[in-house]
Amino acid sequence: MKVNDQVQYTNPRTRVSVPAVITDITDLGKRRGGGLFYTVKTEAGKEHRARAASLQAAA
Repeated sequence: MKVNDQVQYTNPRTRVSVPAVITDITDLGKRRGGGLFYTVKTEAGKEHRARAASLQAAA
């Protein structure tokens, strides 16, 4: 997944899936709780920081 890719973002709390666009990718590296975080922006204009498990490539 790259910046500006269309994805389906699933909110882990509500389990609702919405279309979104990746706006930024942050690598927290080897830190505890680290790894890749994706910043996604939904069509409603909200930004979320998500791990890859919450994202699916849009068909």
